[in-house]
Amino acid sequence: FVAIHLYFSNRLEILAEKFAEIVRLENRLKENILEGPLTIVPNQNLMKWLQLTLAAKQPVFMNVDFRYLEFGLWDLLARLDPRAARPEMMDSGHARMFLLRELMGLKGDEPSLRPLNKYLRDPDGGRGPDYAVKLWQFTERMAGLFEAYQFHRFDMLEQWRDREYRPEGMAQCQQGLYLRMRESRARYVQASRKRLLSLGEYADEVLAETGRDPGASPPEKFVHLFGLSQVSPFHLRLIGRLKDHYAIYIYSLNPCREFWEDIRTPQERKWIQRRGVRKLEITREEHSAGELLEEEENELLALWGKPGREHIRLLCQLTDYDFSACFTKASAPSSVLEAVQHRILTLSTEKEAGDRRPQDQSLQIMACPGIYREVETVYNSILHNLEADPRLQLTDMAVFVPDMSAYKPAIDSVFNRRPRRVVYNLVDSRADIESVYGQAVTGILDLAAGRFSRKEVFDLLLNPCFMNRWGIRFEDVSIWAGWVDDLNIFHSFDTSHKAKRGYPANDAYTWKQGLQRLRLSRILAAPEEGGVHGGPDPGFGSFHGRVPFQDIHTGDTDLVEKFSLVIERLYRCVTGLAGLRGSGGEWAEGFQKVCDELLRVPPDLRGESAVQSSLAVAFEDLKIYDSLRTENSGEEGAGPDLDIKIIREFVTSRLGSISGGYGDYLTDGVTISALQPMRPIPFRVVYVLGMEEGAFPGRADAS
Repeated sequence: FVAIHLYFSNRLEILAEKFAEIVRLENRLKENILEGPLTIVPNQNLMKWLQLTLAAKQPVFMNVDFRYLEFGLWDLLARLDPRAARPEMMDSGHARMFLLRELMGLKGDEPSLRPLNKYLRDPDGGRGPDYAVKLWQFTERMAGLFEAYQFHRFDMLEQWRDREYRPEGMAQCQQGLYLRMRESRARYVQASRKRLLSLGEYADEVLAETGRDPGASPPEKFVHLFGLSQVSPFHLRLIGRLKDHYAIYIYSLNPCREFWEDIRTPQERKWIQRRGVRKLEITREEHSAGELLEEEENELLALWGKPGREHIRLLCQLTDYDFSACFTKASAPSSVLEAVQHRILTLSTEKEAGDRRPQDQSLQIMACPGIYREVETVYNSILHNLEADPRLQLTDMAVFVPDMSAYKPAIDSVFNRRPRRVVYNLVDSRADIESVYGQAVTGILDLAAGRFSRKEVFDLLLNPCFMNRWGIRFEDVSIWAGWVDDLNIFHSFDTSHKAKRGYPANDAYTWKQGLQRLRLSRILAAPEEGGVHGGPDPGFGSFHGRVPFQDIHTGDTDLVEKFSLVIERLYRCVTGLAGLRGSGGEWAEGFQKVCDELLRVPPDLRGESAVQSSLAVAFEDLKIYDSLRTENSGEEGAGPDLDIKIIREFVTSRLGSISGGYGDYLTDGVTISALQPMRPIPFRVVYVLGMEEGAFPGRADAS
């Protein structure tokens, strides 16, 4: 029997039709019709596209169990595990907390880890002002590197686990940190009394005990992997090990219907030339099998096709190059874009494809002097295309950008022009940029770690989540801003708060003196017949050196009272955070309490509730740190308590990993997204921005 079925196509729609066909077959064969087909997809964007595409073509399309790669493979292993007690999956959250504990506990007596101490600490061994930033950024980077090693260089990790093995240079430093991370993991398992396994360890444990009987019938349970690209060798090897237990169907994009694994990049050609090989020779066996060495290769595949080439090669090795070709029929191209696609699909040369074609609008390259002009050009092109083609819908168009944070201000400005506003949805934006709740949380942390300055306070006061919690209007904030300006309030709440930051021990320019002057205007106000309504009594011009402040709005006692209450409550909350040095559990509880007291998601921004709940889940990771703290946790570098600076970097990092979109993807206007996760989606019109030197197709990260 065939356990792995591999389908290649150059069109995602054809793969979707093949997927629907196999799902119908599965529904006819399986015993439990309520069990949805387990379908592994790379991201939520492709998942929704598949749902909408098949719902439009099928009479009924429902009850599909979509999973992402890691969790889908874990679930497949769990179904084979005969034990009732399932282990806990070690994910990136565990790795970050283990590394954070070890990095905070570093001491200078370990030679292999001296480069880390040199980077993180001052020359005298203390913590510098940027210690928290360095600590958390380094933790994030190393957690990502160790995860990449697990998927791509697992043989190197096996060497590292042998303590007799001693690499040189920074490899030795990484090995030392990796081994210390594993020691933290062992302490966590002992403290929590849970089995904590990585995906590879769980696979070795389960599959070693559940070997397949050679005489058994073919697997009846279906597994679908749709649209995955650049899957690591580790994951593909695990998929191959599962073929004895599941019928696996893989649907993958392939731009070329011909064999193109021997197309080499310019760098590979240079490497071959340096080794003195003029021309690669093919063996007699390869020649008899029909392998030919083309003199002229497809330049686009040679330049940008290496990741896809490696992915296709690894997939083919899973099935011993037994796959089903579902490519479109190659027809005579009628446009420049179709000619490019035809040459890639058939590996035909320019001479075979015909003479050079005249330029048309199917493929255009435009030079713009800056980001704002790029967005303006796209905006005008969208309007032109909508007028030129009545059948074209906004949802048929997509705009891909390399850096959402850099392009979002220009997009918001240009696309919201009146009266010709272009409706759009943002995908894969970061919560710290797009989410108003995320911005409010960041504002609270900035206040706690900062000077309680005028700018920090009003950035939070103007946040919709804060305004909704306190019933504040924009008109109120405008009046308060005028008061603060007239009262010469700049930073620090009172004398003691000001002195802690190294300023002179007086209350000049503080919030407390300003609020006192504002309240005195009510107490020391003269009767109405005294001249100016609400004016101060000329015989009582000050109180303990405080001159009452009065303007046209200070007569509104409710407005004065609310302003005083908001500022004092805000200061009390952030002061509690600034002075807190505690465990992860204490921070999770204390920070959530402050956010609940100061913030509330407005009814018209319900999507912010997802960011709120995601951040609450992220704080659960801090509790992992608690199980790693030692009895002498109060000592420097031995698992110390967490402070506001480290928590601030933690929250900023977690918000950056939470998706904070805008609008409804694929159903609400033009789609604006990062390039990588949306590459396979077949939009009718695609704009790719930011393709200047170095930004596309990317560069290697030299760590």
